[in-house]
Amino acid sequence: MLFASSSVSTRGLKIFFRENDQDITRILVTPGRKYGNAVQRNYIKRVGKEIFRAQKSRMKSGYDVLFLFYPGSYTYDDRVNQVIRLLSKTPVFPVGNANIPSI
Repeated sequence: MLFASSSVSTRGLKIFFRENDQDITRILVTPGRKYGNAVQRNYIKRVGKEIFRAQKSRMKSGYDVLFLFYPGSYTYDDRVNQVIRLLSKTPVFPVGNANIPSI
């Protein structure tokens, strides 16, 4: 990890976050060490960026967020639910602003 931070995790996903001194939220999306071939790794990066893009308006600015995806047989909707549920446990995603999906 490049910086000291707080984290939340569930099976298949870990999110690290910390405040930054800027008015923007920066993200890093990365697959776990043993996440298949290059096609699968690039796909999960695109999925992570798209989930962030869709949820960006609901998030507070001024954070660095790292999404660490682990391999598994998850659908796109499963990944969206994982991200929303974990972000709702962080200060990045205000509690009153989250429609937390059930799994």
